[in-house]
Amino acid sequence: MSLHLYKPLGSNDESVRLSTAHTLTTELTTLLTTECTPQSKKDVDYALSRLTKGLSSGSNSSRPGFAIVLTEFLASLQSSGNPAKWDISLATILSAVKTNTTPQSGHTTRPEERGYHLGRLFGLQSILQSGITAAPGSEAEAAHREVLDELFELAKRKPWLRESCAWAVCESVQRGVGAAAAAATYSALVESGMSKTTEGIAAWLCVAAYHPGVAAPREVWSGGLPLGAGNLGVLGKILKDSGEEEGGGGAAKGTWSQKLHFVWDLILAVYLAEEGVWSELRKSSEIAGWAELWRAVVDESLFSTSASEERKFHGFLLFAKALEQTTPSTSQHLSALFTKNFMRSLINQLSDASRYLHKAAAKCSRALLAKAEAAPWSVPIIITQLITNNGTPTFDSLTKGKHVEKILCLANEDGLVAVVRVLRGIMLAPGVDEVKAAEVRRQWACDQVLSVVRSSKSVKSGAWLREVVEMFTAFGHFDVQEGVTPPVSAASQGMFRSRLMSCLSHLITLKDAEDGDETWPYRAVKTIGALKKTDGYKLAIEIDDVIAEALKSATKTLERIRKKRAAHSSKDSTKSSQLSSFELLYSLVILQVYSGETDALGVLDELQICYDKVVRKKGDDEDVDASQVLVEILLSFLSKPSVLLRKLAQQVFASFVDQITAGGLEAMFAVLETKESLGGQQELFDGNDEDEEGDVDMDGSDDGEEDSDVEVVDAEDMDLDEEDASSDDEDSASDDDEEDEEIDETEATKLESALAEALSASGAAANSDDDGSDMDDDAMLALDQHLVTIFKQRSAEKSKKAETRAAKETITNFKNRVLDLLDIFARSSRALDVGVSSVIVLPLLRCARRTASRPVAEHAAVVVRNFANSLRGKEADAMVGKKQEREALWGLLEEVHVEAAKDGGAGREKHKAACSQASIAIMKVLVASGGMKKEDVERAVGIYMKSLTKLLTDRTWRVQGGLFTDFINWAVTAGKRLQNGEVSK
Repeated sequence: MSLHLYKPLGSNDESVRLSTAHTLTTELTTLLTTECTPQSKKDVDYALSRLTKGLSSGSNSSRPGFAIVLTEFLASLQSSGNPAKWDISLATILSAVKTNTTPQSGHTTRPEERGYHLGRLFGLQSILQSGITAAPGSEAEAAHREVLDELFELAKRKPWLRESCAWAVCESVQRGVGAAAAAATYSALVESGMSKTTEGIAAWLCVAAYHPGVAAPREVWSGGLPLGAGNLGVLGKILKDSGEEEGGGGAAKGTWSQKLHFVWDLILAVYLAEEGVWSELRKSSEIAGWAELWRAVVDESLFSTSASEERKFHGFLLFAKALEQTTPSTSQHLSALFTKNFMRSLINQLSDASRYLHKAAAKCSRALLAKAEAAPWSVPIIITQLITNNGTPTFDSLTKGKHVEKILCLANEDGLVAVVRVLRGIMLAPGVDEVKAAEVRRQWACDQVLSVVRSSKSVKSGAWLREVVEMFTAFGHFDVQEGVTPPVSAASQGMFRSRLMSCLSHLITLKDAEDGDETWPYRAVKTIGALKKTDGYKLAIEIDDVIAEALKSATKTLERIRKKRAAHSSKDSTKSSQLSSFELLYSLVILQVYSGETDALGVLDELQICYDKVVRKKGDDEDVDASQVLVEILLSFLSKPSVLLRKLAQQVFASFVDQITAGGLEAMFAVLETKESLGGQQELFDGNDEDEEGDVDMDGSDDGEEDSDVEVVDAEDMDLDEEDASSDDEDSASDDDEEDEEIDETEATKLESALAEALSASGAAANSDDDGSDMDDDAMLALDQHLVTIFKQRSAEKSKKAETRAAKETITNFKNRVLDLLDIFARSSRALDVGVSSVIVLPLLRCARRTASRPVAEHAAVVVRNFANSLRGKEADAMVGKKQEREALWGLLEEVHVEAAKDGGAGREKHKAACSQASIAIMKVLVASGGMKKEDVERAVGIYMKSLTKLLTDRTWRVQGGLFTDFINWAVTAGKRLQNGEVSK
């Protein structure tokens, strides 16, 4: 036998250790199959002695190496005939383990003593793992009981080994010991006093699960099971590992471990395992319910107000573990996890990053999110528990996070229906009596629903969206009485209407495919019509007979549009798209009327004109340009700071872009020509202020703008290419800041001058005394009057400046929205109409030059560029056919060069670049459409030469070099094709 193989079993290199163990095991197995001779007997005895001695080595690597070989050696040694052949009994093996793992008398150091105790544990574990005590017969049963007694004695003597000893016992039970060994385990637990310890509970549960036929002693646990309802109080005290253990004898564990004891895995398996012996155990009538056990053993123990931070840490770990193991078949157990004390601890720890258990609580929060992602079925249960019952609707605000909002968006279709109903319950009964508090809570519930609608992760299915639209419509447009406590206030009704519009702005491009392909605004109108006929629903806003008649007529027209759209849905996609746009227009305007917007009545009349002209091809006035009327309606929408109306205008405009006439474009150009000032605003809106129903922000939070339909526009919101949108934002912001600083300094100087003048005047009147005494009453009164006048003037100036700044912002935003429509036009096939092309280019270039807003200038330049790009790749003859059209384009090219020579404003660089792009595009179309004739090329070159000559001779002609550089670049690349008479686009 190779004696040199024993030493490498203690190698720190795992691969060396395992390889040696395999080689040595093979040799020993072979040895045991040979004849018993004096030498082989000596080798076998040496192997048993050396392997058991090696377990107590001071090297941590030795124990696993020697234990592996010992386990395999014992299994082979006790095979058929070997015990008698080698004269090695179970008692001999046990004696060898105990003898060689007992500390030597004399001077034994603490590390050496520790090594002996660990060696004893590994040796006893090897005996159990080898299966030699599981064999039938009295000898094996006696040996098994002796091993159990040794393990429990070691556990009692050395608390730091208690969990490992219990694990060895549980592992042996799970390996499949006989009924006698199972009964012996019960007896050993009772006699050792380990029954009512954490480790004893683990062993007890293993025996009960794997040997249900073996009767458990009933004098220890009521009903024979630790998980019985009558044992929960004692069980909670034991499992929190407080050291107050009943039944005597057991010493408490010496140290606290961050890891959960494995007994919790067994308890969770009893209640949460889907199959196997553990799931069978929970069918026992002796087992307490999951909710009852969790409350008593976890919530009232680990999370009690008197529990230490260490216990609560274990509680958080246990929650995350239980959460992970819940499945649809045990979904009823999930809600039981969110108990009162746990929720209080979770909220408290999450609310402050400096708290001791903040990281543990944050881990629970991440576990909830992970569970929602992996199991969408769990979302409604989690949300319900976080915001109701032991939770609170203010969970996110208290914990300073967006836990609820993030989890909400992960629900599946059925889950979203359930979540919406839970939130609807909060809207119906917020749980508070004070009106203001109820308003805040209802707004919170609305905002949660809206966050799901807005989220790109949520499933946009008709089932839950119908409930959302109908819910917002009912609460916003009606005085709902039934089941509402306290009643919905007028402020909350306005908030519901605002949230409805925000919701529709995100759903405007979608339809309810599950219910007649309805648009969602139409669904809202349909809901109003149905609720008006329902008892207990009264409109929130009074409607007189005139308005009622107008609504009745508009609703009839809307229904006719619905029927026509259904008829054309599969026949004519263009017609269906236009009818869908009219359905949206009528629906939104009707909702505006129901919201009390009186100017919406006039829009209904204009809509009827458009509908009759465009769809029905009828109308009394043949001179009316339906396209222009439609554009003016869309402009009225764009003039309001509403995301919904902006999206609606863009969608409708895209549907009718092929029917937009020059008159409709002129209406948009008129907006672009408006000055960005207070006077421009008064001119554009006829001096009438538009009363908008803004957001009702009841809690003073900063999220009102996000949740309302009011749009806050900045440069980043515009549909510009990245290179254009990001070019000068910082410079623009810097210029504005500098301007504000200059204004503040000027105002401060004026104020100081006025105050100095007032004080000097008062001082002259009161300076009659040579001793510089205080002013008399008359002088003080005169000074007061001076100061009142000064501050009144200053207040008026500030108000005027604020009004001017607001007007500038309003016009700037309005222009950007109009440019969005023109961009849709520039990208469409309508841009190839030469009559239109001659109209659209110059107003855009003038807008880029004249505006004081750099973002507007950039936006206009981008529209020009997109228009130029739309001419590429198109057949030239499709655009220019008649001589008159060609001459119009030649004139436009010359006008573009004139425009390029003018000095720009805030966006002069973008203006010049746009002029060059437009010039190149128009020139290429003219040259290509003319059949590449020499005279067309010479005429184009002549226009560029004329501009170049003026640049050299006329100081007022401020064309930039880029105009000619772009032309030369095109000429170089297209020269060969032009020479060959090919079309070069």
